[in-house]
Amino acid sequence: MNSCSYTVSLSARNQGISNVEGVKFTVQTKEELLTSLKIAMEQNRLAIPYHRQLCQQINEQQYAYSKSGHLQFSHLANSHDDMLWSLALSVMAAREPPRKEPAFTFG
Repeated sequence: MNSCSYTVSLSARNQGISNVEGVKFTVQTKEELLTSLKIAMEQNRLAIPYHRQLCQQINEQQYAYSKSGHLQFSHLANSHDDMLWSLALSVMAAREPPRKEPAFTFG
């Protein structure tokens, strides 16, 4: 976990939010995030209202294969992709079962 995701996770936990997990954006995690988003969209498991900027970010995302065979993502100069990554993180969070601490412990 990088220092930014650690700081955000720690801040959330200090506010009593225990189910927060940082995500380090690497070539591999970005590939997994956008692949999961693409599959969710193809399988009609994702319903989002029309938002011009979000649609633009989805459509303008570019990719190329690296020498190691991984997908590398980029966006056009003077554009953004933060909404796209937020959506991809949301899809990832929604597909993973929540990690709940037991309400009662015996022992």
